[in-house]
Amino acid sequence: MSTDASEAGGIHLDETGAPCTRHPRLSARELHALAVVGSRVAGFSHDVASKLQRIIMSLGEIEELAEAVPAMREALDSAQLAVSELHALFVDNRAAAKPPVRGAITLQALVTAAQARVGLVVVPSALPVLTLALHVIAVTHALAQLLDLTAVVGPAGRTSHLTVQSTATTATLLLATSGSHTARADTLALATFVVGLSGGTLSCTPNSIVLQLPLATDADELGFIDD
Repeated sequence: MSTDASEAGGIHLDETGAPCTRHPRLSARELHALAVVGSRVAGFSHDVASKLQRIIMSLGEIEELAEAVPAMREALDSAQLAVSELHALFVDNRAAAKPPVRGAITLQALVTAAQARVGLVVVPSALPVLTLALHVIAVTHALAQLLDLTAVVGPAGRTSHLTVQSTATTATLLLATSGSHTARADTLALATFVVGLSGGTLSCTPNSIVLQLPLATDADELGFIDD
């Protein structure tokens, strides 16, 4: 699948190479709505993150005053952790809205970061040692949404089953889909677009979502990123 096709409304292909009719497609109105929201993300995240930073600093000052009261110290520690995690989320959102920068990341690090964002476990946990060259922040977010889309609930909690294949230049990730999974047009469109910008493709089969991602080569001069 070409990058041009992935940018044309985030359309992905099926196993025959034809535009997918298995999954829903976004309308022009829905694409416009996503674009409007996305254009506001950077500014909104900056405004909120700056205010959260002020709260973090204030909590630090209060903590110094509460050293002698254990219960208060415990409550403050909990509040600081929650605010710090919220601050990190907005910082990530702001970074995702910036022009994409290609970097190198191992497949294991990419999957670990993505699964943590949506609170599930990828099976198997040990993955091949591969280094990818892509827009790390954006692809991490897209992969997290795809893992969430393909997750199933079982004795081990929420899991997503992943099969990895590779060539000299490409890693292929097959995310197993169950008959009960609900395909979201926005998730598939955005993931197709993001993966396409990194030189990869997103397609589907009757029982999987297929990602093809470029491997880093000796010719790539990329900073190594551990998301």
